[in-house]
Amino acid sequence: MQSTTSIAILGHYLLKLGKISKDQLASEFIREALEELKNVISFDAAWWGLITHNKDQKMVGIHHVETINLPTCFPTEWKSLAIDDEFAQEVDNLSDTAHHFSYPTNFEYEFETKELNQFSRKYQLLHGMSMCIKDTFTGHIFFITLYRHSGSSFTDLNMAFFEQIVRHINQAWRYNLQEALELSPNHNMSHAGLVREDGYILSIGASLCEIIYAKWPKWEGVYIPNELLFHFDKTPTTIRLGKLNVNVLKKAGNICIEIINKKKNLTLSPREYRVAYLFSQGHSYKKVAEQLGLSPSTVRTYLQRAYLQLDVSNKVELSKVLNT
Repeated sequence: MQSTTSIAILGHYLLKLGKISKDQLASEFIREALEELKNVISFDAAWWGLITHNKDQKMVGIHHVETINLPTCFPTEWKSLAIDDEFAQEVDNLSDTAHHFSYPTNFEYEFETKELNQFSRKYQLLHGMSMCIKDTFTGHIFFITLYRHSGSSFTDLNMAFFEQIVRHINQAWRYNLQEALELSPNHNMSHAGLVREDGYILSIGASLCEIIYAKWPKWEGVYIPNELLFHFDKTPTTIRLGKLNVNVLKKAGNICIEIINKKKNLTLSPREYRVAYLFSQGHSYKKVAEQLGLSPSTVRTYLQRAYLQLDVSNKVELSKVLNT
């Protein structure tokens, strides 16, 4: 009877999750999914996001992070202690599996450093449960961690539920991002990012991160570098990062940053790209010229160059290439 009830509870939550994925934008989906999860697994605080590793499999960056009932400084404080956090290392090393920990009520755990004990006491992280997934869609590690400030520890049943739920949340989030970025179902996001207009990263791919790190080695993630943020007022536009061109354009109320397909060797200037993009969205020569302060003949010249560079012959093909 207990197993039947458990299956029913999990099934009910997954049905709710499906509705949330349809009702919420990608930027709000995980938060709403976890708020609903409180009805299945009680918790007091949570955080989730995307991290990346270097060649030695050591965590080097937190690229996207959000929290529930934790301050914005929490991820930065934790990162400074992460090298000594054995629980986090266990979660990281044994991915696709839920893990949990419990502190004594005085937060004095002999196997942890003094700093970690103080950190856990400060935020009342009495019990924790966490899981990470190697996310092929972004090329990063996707994680969710839940905390309880008091009461009992997370049970084996909680952990079994959590494993299934994290996988479903990750998949539904992927579909939401694909829809927000207008990507095809078989298209990954390694080379793209979805960012709020204030520069806060909603999601970002590993390849795009590598390019940003190459340009700004001290970049710490979570927010796009200010030098990139500067271009948001000029969308749609194309900018140069290292040896690659990157598109910056508005989508779904946010900003999409995407490496241009290297196979096509695209070398449009920012002005040519803006002309081509506006024309591909259904605007006439005259309307594009009016919006950009150009003459119709100049717009036609830019479009001729764009068609040649992109190897397309009509507006449908142009739109497809610019949004691929």
